[in-house]
Amino acid sequence: MSTQPNAPTGFIGTSTSPTTIGLSWTVPSTANGATFAKYRIIYTPDGGTSYVEEIFDPTATSTTLTGLSPGVQYTISLVAVGAVPNPTESAEAAGGPLTLRTNPNAPENFAVTSFTTTTFGLSWMEPDSANGATFAKYTITYAPTGHAPQTVDVDKTATGTTLTGLSPGVQYTISLVAVSADDSIVSAEASGGPLTVRTKPNAPTGFTGTSITTSTIGLNWAVPSAANGATFDKYWITYTTGGTSYSLEVTDATATSTTLTGLSPGVQYTISLVAVSADPNTTESAEATGGPLTVRTKPNAPIDFAGTSITTTTIGLNWTVPSAANGVTFDKFRITYTPDGGSSQVKEITDISATSTTLTGLSSGALYTISLVAVSAEPNPTESAEAPGGPLTVRTIVLAVAQPGDITIASSDVTENSIRITWTAAAGAVDSYSISISPADGDNPSGSVNASSSLEYTFTGLTAGTEYIIIAIAVSDGVNSVARTITQRTTVAQPGAISIAPSDVSENSIRVTWVAPAGAKDSYIIIISPDSDVTNPTGSVNDGDTLEYTFTGLTAGTLYTINVITVSGGVNSAAKTKQQRTTVAQPGVVNIAPSDVTDNSIRITWTAAAGAKDSYSIDISPTGSVNDGDRLEYSFDSLTAGTLYIISVTTVSGGVTSVPIRKEQRTNLATGSTTFSSTATGSLNPTTSPPEGNPGVSSAVCSASGEPGVYAGVGIGAAVVGVVIGVLTTILVQHMRAKRASEEEAVTYEDVVTRKAPTRQPTSAYGEYDIPMETVPPRPESESPYQELKPAVYEHLRKK
Repeated sequence: MSTQPNAPTGFIGTSTSPTTIGLSWTVPSTANGATFAKYRIIYTPDGGTSYVEEIFDPTATSTTLTGLSPGVQYTISLVAVGAVPNPTESAEAAGGPLTLRTNPNAPENFAVTSFTTTTFGLSWMEPDSANGATFAKYTITYAPTGHAPQTVDVDKTATGTTLTGLSPGVQYTISLVAVSADDSIVSAEASGGPLTVRTKPNAPTGFTGTSITTSTIGLNWAVPSAANGATFDKYWITYTTGGTSYSLEVTDATATSTTLTGLSPGVQYTISLVAVSADPNTTESAEATGGPLTVRTKPNAPIDFAGTSITTTTIGLNWTVPSAANGVTFDKFRITYTPDGGSSQVKEITDISATSTTLTGLSSGALYTISLVAVSAEPNPTESAEAPGGPLTVRTIVLAVAQPGDITIASSDVTENSIRITWTAAAGAVDSYSISISPADGDNPSGSVNASSSLEYTFTGLTAGTEYIIIAIAVSDGVNSVARTITQRTTVAQPGAISIAPSDVSENSIRVTWVAPAGAKDSYIIIISPDSDVTNPTGSVNDGDTLEYTFTGLTAGTLYTINVITVSGGVNSAAKTKQQRTTVAQPGVVNIAPSDVTDNSIRITWTAAAGAKDSYSIDISPTGSVNDGDRLEYSFDSLTAGTLYIISVTTVSGGVTSVPIRKEQRTNLATGSTTFSSTATGSLNPTTSPPEGNPGVSSAVCSASGEPGVYAGVGIGAAVVGVVIGVLTTILVQHMRAKRASEEEAVTYEDVVTRKAPTRQPTSAYGEYDIPMETVPPRPESESPYQELKPAVYEHLRKK
């Protein structure tokens, strides 16, 4: 029996291709007489049948497996095998068994199918699948020149894709490989690759023609967007006419304009503009926005333009045809003629060989401005410059036309902002009438009326109070007559609202203000008149001054009518009117005689108020009224005794009252009640109560004096002693008010009453005496010990 040979060592894979795997190893150790006869390699594809390859050179250290399937994983074992007979296998070579995959087959026919500013369309054919070849996906690697690459994986069933998000005008290198299932093994580069291709640059924008002459066309544009790293190198302009193309390269990438020169007059050109990327692999952008342009140069102008003959309605014209050098072309002549102040008319002559024409149907005596240009063919026709010699200024011969008849303006046809006129027809032939107004403001300062229409016209939107000159002209065959004129002023506008503040009215003056009216005005007349037959004062205020006026010297309490009138050019507006009454005057001094005051009545008199008045209102509660013309007096009855009243007298005029005049007066104190009881010892005991109707009386004191002497005062309820029987004794009972009198009360007239003596009573018993009252002169205040207390009452008692 043979022993097992030593195993090879260092077993590795050295290379792969779609159909091969290279292998290497180190021969087994020969120490101790070891030997072997050959190598045996067993390789098995995933899920497949094993294959065996033997190498009979024991010194061999490498081999290549061939005929393998592309993209397939193989498990590979290596052993040394002993010599026959009884050959034995070594253990597995150190490093084995190996697991290695062949490279997939490469895709085929890799190509670019489309490209834009930001995309590439790519296509390919799938790898050869013969001999069990397989792969898992495609990987595309792309990078702009000088930048890091990017990758994108594509499903194995795909035969094309689109790269997006690219930068405009940038060159990219693009590779395509098939990738095995474990991502570690890729095919060779797809046939046709790697691709080197450039995106299209962004297009210029805002492409327009700017100026045109007979031989040049100016062009403008905006540079392409530079977003997302976009780039370009230059511009390319192509211009074509009649099937022949010309080009212009603009190498300044920052340029935004250029001019095409050396063009033919009157010729149409189609002009394109694109941005061009850098070399290599140059690409062009899409057509600039706004393009391609279709622009025609101007034709050459006619020359030697002149007028030849003139009548009342015609003007003859001559010229020389434009130069035909340098391929010049044009289609017709255009003559524009405009009467002074009128609308332009156009005449076109399609015979390009013509050198004269006659303008007809013109207005007699009218001044015309006449221009001549050559016009190119359609489409996009252009006009030449004005013919040398032009524009011409020519007047037709004047033909006399009769004036319109008289202009009439009825007063009812004039308002603040309109004037209506009528007129009679002019003699002879008339086509129409030209109507105008000066100053030329308003909605329709001029107009025209056909001769066959009603001969009237209304100007509207005019300014109030303004003098206008109105003109009517007869027109016949374009010839105007001498003007018929009339002057008319629009109605003068009323002043605005009149205002009178309460503070601007007194007994003899009124101040008015007002708002300025619309339109023209020179001044204002201000008039005031009362509602009775009185001279009317007037005044005047100039336009531009403060709009106010004050009437003075008026009568108090009088109703006045105030008129304010606008004046313009000596013409008055309708009056703006307002009524106002002057302040009603107070009555004169109110008088109250002492004899006109009792304990329940007060009679007053007063002097008349100045100015107008209807009556007087008298107020004391109750109130009364006295008509103007009656006696100026009034009596208040049923008043309360000892009460201070405030009396007011007010003048009334036209329902308006004056400020009241006031006076204070107290009614007299009513009779109090006092009784006396006597004793046999010569004393009197008084008993008193306050007068009725005088709640302000709070207490009383009593004093007595007899003819032989004077008795000291005593308080109420205390006996008056020392009375001599049969001697006339004066007893003073004074009722006192609880508060000090006001200044008004201090001057109030006070009545003093006295009581006559009763029948003599027995001296041995107490007696009660009824004390009747009688009026006596007042006691001077300087003698009264109670000057500050009012009123005072004196009572006399005689005891016999």
